Amino acid sequence: MGRAKDAILADARHIELDPECVEIDTTRLEGILSGPDETALAEAVDLIRGEFARGFDINEEGFDEWITYERRRISELAVSGLSRLLTHYEGREDFDKAAAIAHKLLGFDPLQEGVHRSLMRSLAHQERYESVLQQYKHCRDILAKELGIVPGEDTRALRDEIARGRESQRYAATAPAVETEGLIRVLGAKHPPGTPPAPDLPPQLQGLDLRMPARPSIVILPFDNLTGDGENDHLAEGIRIDIQSALVKITGIFIIAAGSANAMRGRDALGAGKALGVRYVLRGSLRRSGARLRILAELIDVQSGIALWTDSYDHQFDDGFEVQDEIVREIITALDVKLLHGEQAAVWHKTLKDRDALEYFYKGVGEFFKMRREPVLRARKYFETVDKKQPSVSIGATWVAMCHWFDAFKEWGSDPAGSLEQAGEWSQKASRMEDADGQAHMVLSHVHLIKRRFDDELIVGREAIRLRPNCTNANGFFANILHYCGEQTDAIEHVTWAIRYSPIYPPFFADVLALALLFDGSVDSAMAAAGESLRLNPSGSTPRLVLITGHTERGRITEAREVAEQFLASNPGFSIGRFAQRQPYRKEADLEYFLAGLNAAGLPG
Repeated sequence: MGRAKDAILADARHIELDPECVEIDTTRLEGILSGPDETALAEAVDLIRGEFARGFDINEEGFDEWITYERRRISELAVSGLSRLLTHYEGREDFDKAAAIAHKLLGFDPLQEGVHRSLMRSLAHQERYESVLQQYKHCRDILAKELGIVPGEDTRALRDEIARGRESQRYAATAPAVETEGLIRVLGAKHPPGTPPAPDLPPQLQGLDLRMPARPSIVILPFDNLTGDGENDHLAEGIRIDIQSALVKITGIFIIAAGSANAMRGRDALGAGKALGVRYVLRGSLRRSGARLRILAELIDVQSGIALWTDSYDHQFDDGFEVQDEIVREIITALDVKLLHGEQAAVWHKTLKDRDALEYFYKGVGEFFKMRREPVLRARKYFETVDKKQPSVSIGATWVAMCHWFDAFKEWGSDPAGSLEQAGEWSQKASRMEDADGQAHMVLSHVHLIKRRFDDELIVGREAIRLRPNCTNANGFFANILHYCGEQTDAIEHVTWAIRYSPIYPPFFADVLALALLFDGSVDSAMAAAGESLRLNPSGSTPRLVLITGHTERGRITEAREVAEQFLASNPGFSIGRFAQRQPYRKEADLEYFLAGLNAAGLPG
């Protein structure tokens, strides 16, 4: 061991570390927490990173007893110290730091209702009203699941008080905005006045007049590969997705989803920005020579047509995430966005340090976004390699889980049930890791939905939204969960955000919107949304079922039977009984309502 042997003290019966030669984080933590100085407690926050010696076991009886005791003892110490620090920050009205400490405390014990209230108050002072209401619902769901109780009167009163504040500032700059004015055609099945169809635009954008969000809004266009070959396309796409993934976690920015940005490939920056209803456009290019990368990036103000900044970055390939960090820092500075406490760690969290792992990850991303069976299979193999090379970070397991989920969701393989199980196992693994970014939570919540674990799916789904507030898929898929759980008003809001974040949205989002509106009693709007889905995907089944139920709800049985005949023509083996078995509705009454409409139209039982 060389000089390191001096750190070990040993005799015939004992072996131990010399405390003069080593620094032990738990010892340091105990020293800080035992002191009376509240401000010194802040030093302890970085030391508290989760369960003591998580994942370390040697399958020996004496050791098992010791480590179980130590984990409990250190957890109690951490909770005690963090509670003192939370009280300290609340007293100083430092709500950014109070929110970060409250999140840490809930990681140790999510049943602390008082800490949920502290977090709600801190978020309210930041005018993050939507986050407050989501936090209340998270508290409600976990108390119901674990203890079978509802939040106390103080918590409910705080929720009501903050909800009133939210209504007075519906479009607060730091809260996700529900811009339904820009979705007139989806909800009302008509073009806004003065907006004739534009044949050169994707069908989802035809006739839309999107209101620019109050928050700084941006789209990141696909980066160009200037290397002169197709072999480095994955690098250009991967670095762009890195930047996208960082910005999607920031509450103060409104960012268009990568899928909608892809549809603007080759379009000029100003035209793309105006079509998607955003203020800023980031575009860039990449050139590779051996291990060297040169990246050019430019941020353009759509309203003025002026480039706010243009810069070039020369790096070794191994520094891919450092390039992302520099560009993200430039964007945040240019848009004058304040990072809330805790967001900074999420935005600049380093993950892949292994050069080969980074290359495999970028190749996997390039294949994944082709969204076809064979490319996603190739992507999964790349991401499995990433996980093997760097098993201590969540990014490999997260993307493996997403590949399995889409395989199950789209039934690309011969064993969708097996793909679903794999998606659950990989997403469970990734979501438990310290650097989880919410995508694994999104997958896991839907695995819980299929298995009808309703409390779990809501809890995990809300965590995905907390980690990825601007993510179109997190909002859209969580809206689907909310619909099946009977929370239609929230489902409508989240899927509306999903559509606004991704104006070139998949028909699935229109399906979720149609279902939520139907079950919420807005039958005409539901049928309009169903019509929009069929315009994008004429073979869609869900929108026809919505139309059938809508017609029967309005007493138009003849029209309902006409749509039923069209539905059966493309679904000849359909039966209401088999359909009912596959529908994971939490409330029996919701399923009965749906089935009654289908029965009335004469669909086979």
